[in-house]
Amino acid sequence: VRRKSTPGEGGGLPRKCAGVALEGWGGGPHEWRSEVLREEGANGVICRPPMRSKAREKNDKLDADLIAMDYLAGRLQTVYVPPVEIRVTREVVRQRSFLVAKRTSATNHMKHELNRWNIPNERLEDDRDALTKQLPHLASMFRILDTLNEEISTLDKTLSKYARTTSIVKRLTSIPGFGNAVHPALYADDKAEARRGGPGAGKGGWP
Repeated sequence: VRRKSTPGEGGGLPRKCAGVALEGWGGGPHEWRSEVLREEGANGVICRPPMRSKAREKNDKLDADLIAMDYLAGRLQTVYVPPVEIRVTREVVRQRSFLVAKRTSATNHMKHELNRWNIPNERLEDDRDALTKQLPHLASMFRILDTLNEEISTLDKTLSKYARTTSIVKRLTSIPGFGNAVHPALYADDKAEARRGGPGAGKGGWP
């Protein structure tokens, strides 16, 4: 939304700018768009696609005009962009969920190998050395599991720190049945993770 603006140097935003409304197209994450506005020093918002009549032609110029009019009239529907601390928490929760899924897949693969040789699954925990001697190809899987467990433990410590230092998360810890990884997931409003009970959450989860 510009008022008598002149093109900015280097392809940036105009020097005189009443405000910037950037459409959050595609329904994907909008964090990087918000960062672009912040880096440009713009007073801007991320907005939803403009409302239009079904019979009306659609193109970028018409959409820009509708967004500009809604912005100036104060009726623009904006998109929520979480603050930096919540975005960081989301990334940690998602990374942990990814690694837990990989660990589960690796464990199931090893159990399948034991079943092929009619070996009880309990030996995975109790008899690693003997197993690797009997089935040498499992040695690499054990190394993968060790690496995954180490990385997950590191992320657990980070999430536990969030749980101790964030007041909202501290209140969530009073709810029975929630694991340490669920509290930050709920705080970060990461519904996809929380609905699955969160990584390592036991019986807890998003209602």
